[in-house]
Amino acid sequence: MELTGAILPAPFLFACEVMTMTYLELLQKNLVDEIEATRSYAATMAVAPTGDIPVLLELLADETDHIAHVSELISKVTGDPVDYAALVSGVE
Repeated sequence: MELTGAILPAPFLFACEVMTMTYLELLQKNLVDEIEATRSYAATMAVAPTGDIPVLLELLADETDHIAHVSELISKVTGDPVDYAALVSGVE
């Protein structure tokens, strides 16, 4: 059976793809996902009602914390010891 969207649903294809990725590749994918999430929240803020901005800012802050933490894990794997969380003030 060929693994194509015509035969298997997309979520299954994603699961198959993830199962073949290395830890570093998964971390790098996670980093891309976090960066894309921050862009999405920023775009949402541009059209959001003023009263919703504080909630979106909190979500955006959480995503940037995630970026620092995932970057730190990538550094551990690659041997490039950069403590991104320590470099960014306020990372929780």
